[in-house]
Amino acid sequence: MEITWHGKSTFTIKGKKTTLAIDPVEGSKADIVCMTDDYHEKAELVKGLEEADMVNWPGEYEIKGVAIIAIPAYTNEQKEGDTDTGRIILYSMLIDDVRICHLAEIGQDFDEEILSKIGGIDILFVSAASTKGLPIKKLHRAIEDIDPRIIIPMNFKDDKELEPFLKELGVTEHETLDVFEIKDRNQLPDDKTDFIVLKSV
Repeated sequence: MEITWHGKSTFTIKGKKTTLAIDPVEGSKADIVCMTDDYHEKAELVKGLEEADMVNWPGEYEIKGVAIIAIPAYTNEQKEGDTDTGRIILYSMLIDDVRICHLAEIGQDFDEEILSKIGGIDILFVSAASTKGLPIKKLHRAIEDIDPRIIIPMNFKDDKELEPFLKELGVTEHETLDVFEIKDRNQLPDDKTDFIVLKSV
């Protein structure tokens, strides 16, 4: 499996048989597309991905060997009584026997329902500097509840924006990679959480 970050919340996950894109940009290639920001219609899909299977609505899906749980949530833009503003989708997906979670720009507190749908996570994509997301301390508590084996930050522009997030999580050492590659789930750490910073490509 190869995981590539394209900046903001955009990732490409290339599995053994299936490629999945999250919030893709023009030029992306994928068999499956998952949209986190609002519930986009098929017509709004990035050019070149019209033939991909798209997930843009909460629910449970099995597509081309990938199990996907799309979880409804909100950014901090949600207003009382307004069910449309700030709505997003979180994703928990199983590809090549590796469970990956994308937390989008979640700005609401994690409740038991969300945590139970997320499940046991191997790799967590989490916003490091989102203006629409949870404060860092609350996000830190949620990360501890999820207890992933790998954390990959997103939604940051540079080291200066990333630094407060690293400091809050107590990260003093991390790898910086162009692409994160794993051949087998057994390569993931068992008794600790590793922190991987990907370069935006």
